Amino acid sequence: MEVQNTAVSGRRLASLDAFRGFDMMFIMGFFPLCVGIAHLFGVRDEVSGLLQQFHHVRWDGFHFIDSVFPTFLFIAGVAFPFSLAKSREKGMAEWKIYLRTLKRGVLLLLLGIVYNGCLTSGCEHFRFASVLQRIGMGWMFAGFIFMAVKSWKVRAVVFAAVSLFWWLFVQCVGAPGAPAGIDYMAYDNAQHNIVVWVDHHLPGFLRTNWKIEPEGMLSHIGGVLTAMIGMFAGEFVMKTRGRMSGGRQCAAMWAAAAALMAAGFGMIAAGTPVIKAIWSSSFVYCVGAYSLAMFALFYWIIDVRGWQKWSFFFRVIGMNSITVYFFQNVFRTWDPKGPIGFFIGTVGGKDVPGRGLCGWLGEPWGVFIWGVVYFFGLWLVLYWLYRKNIFFKVG
Repeated sequence: MEVQNTAVSGRRLASLDAFRGFDMMFIMGFFPLCVGIAHLFGVRDEVSGLLQQFHHVRWDGFHFIDSVFPTFLFIAGVAFPFSLAKSREKGMAEWKIYLRTLKRGVLLLLLGIVYNGCLTSGCEHFRFASVLQRIGMGWMFAGFIFMAVKSWKVRAVVFAAVSLFWWLFVQCVGAPGAPAGIDYMAYDNAQHNIVVWVDHHLPGFLRTNWKIEPEGMLSHIGGVLTAMIGMFAGEFVMKTRGRMSGGRQCAAMWAAAAALMAAGFGMIAAGTPVIKAIWSSSFVYCVGAYSLAMFALFYWIIDVRGWQKWSFFFRVIGMNSITVYFFQNVFRTWDPKGPIGFFIGTVGGKDVPGRGLCGWLGEPWGVFIWGVVYFFGLWLVLYWLYRKNIFFKVG
């Protein structure tokens, strides 16, 4: 882990930091806060309607919360061409850039293992797979492809070839004793799918008592594709700045997003549903379309139109994203000894009595107050780091 105390480079895309912060905001507690606000107004239907967007789908389908993680991987891809160009301008040797990319990928993998609790849970509960592993491996291998293949046209061919392979593999290869395909699948018989079956037979690749590992081994292929979509977007913006108007840049990205969405729906029609748990090809294309369209929107508002002041709240979050990921687990603990529970208590649950202010208020106000303190308390920590020019990075 590296602590950066220098000012942010002027070449940095303000929109990318804001978009990253917007995405990370949902990881650091904005979803529970929204649920708490909905409960204040008597809205409690979390099975259907708006609140279902705050819950992951079990198997096939797509809710807004399912876009948060892959969008972060897309954003990491967008930043890569800028970082690569900067390293090359400094005269860094190619092998050193490869080594640095490998180092960051491995560090994210190791941090994911630590985050999973390997230092406290012991080897018998070891879980290799993690969100950080998916980001590290997807970004790293996509970066290797990006550096090794100089022409964007050839990269597009590679992307199309890997996409086709992934689609055909999932669609045509069945697990032992099960027919090929996933269109008939349901959560309860998910192991019939070859991607899930592999995770069930690899040590450390399945959460205890879980039927599906959402960050499994074979689904890294989909993660690489997601990161590559981001890298295409980043290179396009970098190379066309000054040569193409910002409006045309955004229009081109929105058109590309529409094409990705059309391709995703085409895969759905061909029998490959959107399944985040295995990062299916249709999921890659649909969430890639969303991420690209949203990035173009942030880019148009902030970098093209120059409307930046409103995005400060998001940029504070986005410039310390790794801090958000690790701190949110500490802040959101419902343990009365945690930093929030110590001061304002907890609401409690079915078998756990409430305590303190939140316990006295109960539902829904106790949950709402706890969510507000958690979310804005973490933001203030990030703001303090921002004011001190302290930005934690991996590698």
